[in-house]
Order: sequence, then structure tokens, then C-alpha cells
Amino acid sequence: MTFHSIRLEDLFDKYVRGTITAEEFNEFWRLVQEGQADGTLSAKLTRLWQEWADKTPQDAGPDKSKVFSRIMEKGKEREIDFEKFRPVPLIRRWRVAAAAAAVLVIAIGLYLLFTGHPDRAGHTATQYAVQTITHPDYIRNIVLPDGSTVVLHAGSTLDYPAGFPDSSREVSLQGEAYFDVRHDNKRPFIIHTGKVRTIVLGTAFNISSDSNRVTVSVTGGKVRVENGRKVLAELAPNQQIVYNVPQDEAEQRTVNAERLVTNWTKKDMVFDGDDFGSIAETISQRYGVAIRFRNPELARCLIVASFSGTETLENVLETLCTIRNASYTRSQDDKAVEIDGKGCE
Repeated sequence: MTFHSIRLEDLFDKYVRGTITAEEFNEFWRLVQEGQADGTLSAKLTRLWQEWADKTPQDAGPDKSKVFSRIMEKGKEREIDFEKFRPVPLIRRWRVAAAAAAVLVIAIGLYLLFTGHPDRAGHTATQYAVQTITHPDYIRNIVLPDGSTVVLHAGSTLDYPAGFPDSSREVSLQGEAYFDVRHDNKRPFIIHTGKVRTIVLGTAFNISSDSNRVTVSVTGGKVRVENGRKVLAELAPNQQIVYNVPQDEAEQRTVNAERLVTNWTKKDMVFDGDDFGSIAETISQRYGVAIRFRNPELARCLIVASFSGTETLENVLETLCTIRNASYTRSQDDKAVEIDGKGCE
């Protein structure tokens, strides 16, 4: 095997386990874009499938070859917009190579979801990568697999696994986000922003990053910020570090972190006599749930309310429903909400 093939397999393993960093993810796609993938990923998928098939009893389920074929066909049905990965004109040859590799990535993701293929540590590897990319105009509230919450700034990207492993919790951020991390002594929470790592056990803080600067502001708990070679700062509440990436220089400041955070997280979450229906549309978009009114008259009722934008969906719904003397129920998959109550008098 060539060096590129070996490296591609290593990055691919990290990708499907959900442990790939932002830098490694970019390296992975660069190799794909340069046509280094060729048959490497196809061979890798086939070997993984055969390994699982050999270990699985023949009477454990449907014919494995048919399942494999269905998974591959599922991957081919997916449409992938590679324009978002590279904002320059793409030549057809690159698109074909990248699309072919991506079909395999999708297929292996479906394969892991279907089989729970054991990873090298002996755990069930269902931690395939999840990526949330916000609309340029919309903020998004996300609940991570461990219950930690993230307010993702408009136009930002967050990569995280569908399930965190037993040893750590790692995500990658491009842009800005507010994190409220659930405490876990055994699993540190690590945010990768380019060359900078922010490490916590359980706390609340804001990160803003681009290619030139990374800014971390802490509202609660303690945070350690590193650049791979050294510790840049250990921050307490109302402390901030601004790291200049090109110059490798860090400046620590005292700030009103709570105000810095809510300056942007509360956008579109202050309602001054808005009707319940339009408020529900905002909540639906922000929290990624479908909201409907059992009584259409209730949607016309006006509401005055203000939120910081860091609240959970439950907190927001309870407040709004209390104001209008209404109630709500959530679907079993938590993807839909129904609000019921009397209309306005």
C-alpha cells in the first residue's frame, strides 16, 4: 500500500468512529479531492463488511450480501453538495472522484448504524460523524449526545459524533458557539478550533474562531486552552483569552462574559407583542422541531417574552405556554411539538 492509502485508511477509521479532528477532516477531504482515494475506500469497506460477516452467524438475520447491496444503493441515492467544501469552480473529474468516495463514506455510516461493527477497542462503533451547518441567517440550538447544549452562531459549523465514546467527548467548531457542558469527571469535553483545543469537565463558555483568531470567554466553571504545544491559559468565570493564530500570541482579559454571550445568543428571542404562531416558527427553526397548534385560534394570540437564547426547548415552551395558559406535548422521537389551549378573548 502507498503512504497515501495507509493515511487515508487511518483518517477513514477516525471518521467513522467520530474521533476525527477538524485538521484531520480537512486532510481527509484533500486526499479525496486529489484523487488519492481511488479504490482504497472501496477495499476498506469490503474488508470491514467481510470481517463482520465472518463473525456473524448465518442465521442472525437476512442474507448479508443483499444487505450490503442495499446499503451501497442507499449511498448512491444520496445527493452531495461539494460546493460547500470548496468555494472555487470544480472540474468534473474531481467531482466524480469525490462523489464516489462520499458514497462509500455514506455507505459505511449506514453499515455501522445497521450492524454496530466493533472497533479496535472492542466497543460498538456507532459514533459516526454528525455535522451541523447553520444557515447564514439563523442561530441553532443543539443537544449533544451527552446532554450538553450548544447555541451555534449563524453560518457556523459543528462536527460531533452521534455517540461519545467512554474515554472523552470531542467536537470540532468552525465559527462561534456557546457551550453549556454537562459535568463528567471521567470524560473531558474537548473542542477543536483549528490548532487550538479547549478542554473542560463541565462548564459554560463561548468560543469564536476563524483562521486568524480564537477567542474563549467563560461564564461558569473552569476552562483550559491549549495550542498543541503548550497551555495558553486556564480561565475562570468572566475571564477571556484572545489567541492570535499567525503570531502565536495569547492575551488574557477580564470581561463581562454573560453580556458578551447574550449579545448574540438572544437574537430573535425577544418578543414584543408577537403572535404565538410567528414565535413558534422561530422556535421551530432554532431548535429543529416541528410545531403545530391543535387550536388555530391560539396561534393568533399575542405574547411579550424575552429569552437569552441559551435556554432549553422545554424552558422556552413552558414559559410561552404559561403566558397563554396553554399546554404542550412532544412526540416520542422529540422531533415534533403540539400546543393546545384556548384562543384569545
